[in-house]
Amino acid sequence: MNFPQTLAIAQLCPYHGGAAVYTARFFVSFINDNMEYDDQTVCLQQGILRAINPLNIFANLVKLELKPNPASSQVEIDLVGFNDATFSIYIYDINEKLFSTFLNLNSLPFTFDTKNYSPGVYIVKVEIGNRLSIFEKLVIIH
Repeated sequence: MNFPQTLAIAQLCPYHGGAAVYTARFFVSFINDNMEYDDQTVCLQQGILRAINPLNIFANLVKLELKPNPASSQVEIDLVGFNDATFSIYIYDINEKLFSTFLNLNSLPFTFDTKNYSPGVYIVKVEIGNRLSIFEKLVIIH
């Protein structure tokens, strides 16, 4: 990974750069978990003024929790601040290859077994309905 180039992409306006900006931010978080992005100012500087989307405000209020993390035998996935929808959970390996899928869950917390997972770093994506996706890093140790 070329960190300076990835960081430059992560700092772009997400309304202009799209999914690449969020992917870059995910990879930057491996090196600096405390990085903050001022999307409103950056987008405005690029001439992009976006009306407030209630879903974007909602995304800031929902927190994805993985317990324990790092995990050895099982993981509990929970969303703090939201529980009234259908959820799908996707587990990706560090190369962004889909490893596991749990579709159309009606309630959280959800617990799954990690005994068949190799030790390493994974990406957990929780999709709420078809409207909002939240990501979190999961470390598995045995």
